[in-house]
Amino acid sequence: MSASRKGTPKSSKGTKNYWCPHAGKIWAVGEFQSEDKAKKTIKLSVKEDKTVSDYPIDACVFIEDNSIITEAVDDLTSLSQVNDATILNCSRIRFDNSIIYTSIGAVLMAVNPFERIEGLYGRANITKYHWDSRDANIAPHIYLTPAGAYKAMASFGKNQSLIISGESGAG
Repeated sequence: MSASRKGTPKSSKGTKNYWCPHAGKIWAVGEFQSEDKAKKTIKLSVKEDKTVSDYPIDACVFIEDNSIITEAVDDLTSLSQVNDATILNCSRIRFDNSIIYTSIGAVLMAVNPFERIEGLYGRANITKYHWDSRDANIAPHIYLTPAGAYKAMASFGKNQSLIISGESGAG
């Protein structure tokens, strides 16, 4: 989605914010300051590093609802606004809170936490996720994927397959 529209868009809730390119975080939140229609730029105050800079309008993404800035949903398909910035931001929030599993519809995304997370695995979680399905109100977890495949195989008598993909050494 591009932020370029006629005039300055209005946020549904308060301050007008944009996702803008950021060297350290890829995307950062910038608060709208002004627009130069001739240069096709907007001036944003970037909260991350407290700088004020001009950005090409086409390089920024208007944040329609400011609650998306702190949104950390279990399933990325349920984000209120879906784009590169919101997906990365949600993933970053979940990672910062040691929540390494996120659903993307039927796909499970795992992020390497680079540390041991106590209570993430073990008998209690095996039991918790054993027969639960993706429809249940349960957090995404690696144990949910084979449980869902096993449940489908047992219920429908159809063979199942799982694809595990990642960087070299990930699986």
